[in-house]
Amino acid sequence: MALFDSGTPLANVALSDTFNTWRVRTNQINTQAAGLASNNTFTGTNNIFNGTLQATTANFTTLQADAIDFDGDLTVDDVTANTVTSASIVVSGITANSIIVGAGASSATGVSPGATGQVLTSNGSAWLSQASTGGSESYRYQYTATAAQTTFSATYDVGFVDVFLNGIKLLVSTDFTATNGSTVVLATGATVGDIVDIMAFGSFSVADVYSQAASNARFAQLSNNLSDLASATTARTNLGVEIGTDVQAFDADTTKNDVSNTFTVDQAITAELKADSYNEAHQTVTSTSNATTVNCEAGNSATHTLTENTTFTFANPPATGTAFSFSLKIVQDSGATGYAVTWPAAVDWPAATAPTLTATASAVDVFVFATHDGGTTWYGFTAGQALA
Repeated sequence: MALFDSGTPLANVALSDTFNTWRVRTNQINTQAAGLASNNTFTGTNNIFNGTLQATTANFTTLQADAIDFDGDLTVDDVTANTVTSASIVVSGITANSIIVGAGASSATGVSPGATGQVLTSNGSAWLSQASTGGSESYRYQYTATAAQTTFSATYDVGFVDVFLNGIKLLVSTDFTATNGSTVVLATGATVGDIVDIMAFGSFSVADVYSQAASNARFAQLSNNLSDLASATTARTNLGVEIGTDVQAFDADTTKNDVSNTFTVDQAITAELKADSYNEAHQTVTSTSNATTVNCEAGNSATHTLTENTTFTFANPPATGTAFSFSLKIVQDSGATGYAVTWPAAVDWPAATAPTLTATASAVDVFVFATHDGGTTWYGFTAGQALA
């Protein structure tokens, strides 16, 4: 064993002896100050420093000291149990009660305890002390009760705690209350030796779901309930299918034999039509600037009273393949002027000769015209002339 005094700085000391004792009069050992100079190597075991060791850079295999302050970097190759005893190790930048984290060559950092109930968690790159985010976390507290004990400490989210007395689950609000997140209070004091187990669960919320407020804002409100089973009429109105306004009322009589129907578009009947009787629409046509038009879609019967010489046009006959005919009643003017009529060039008269109109006052002549090729050819016939 070697005994060294700090009166003379020692340099390039290489000691492999064990139980070396260093007395430091100035109460410090610096690498460039009294006691030790630079480049000293200690490879022996159980070296004892009776002062305070302060080092800018120090490498130790095994270290035992009463108080160690490190202002620089400290690398410890091997620290075994009880090697650092009765010591106070102070690391700059780490607050009291902090957890020191860091690995390998990374700098040591401290995580402070934070508020009551916070947990140590990782964000993927660092350790943090923060409030529990809930989820599957649970905490168990177990107590052996004293006589008539009612209050037991536990950290929990209100509404997420179960309490058991000697293995029997207690009813919330009936057997116990837990409203402040820190204590559980039994309604009846426990018996000495009773086992009280408290299970606290972290509350959680499911990600990517709508809250009630978000749902109410996005979807129909209760005041506009589309499925109002209490009132079918209200439900139909809310849906925009009000009977008689938006939709036709249901009628079990699907044949409609006793209902008068008016068709405003062409109807195709592919079977034989058998009617007791039928009516045809009648139209009255007039001339303008010596021109008169008979609209085939306006009726199969027409009347024209002459007021001037006029040229007829037969408009809108059905397409080729559909036969169509109409009758035309021509009334001469009351003054017996004897106005003349020019027929469409497509009219084919018997013997290719058009009839001569009756020229007497108010004389009536009736003609019939038929086509089946879309009006390319009209067959004209005289039904009667000089009718009273």
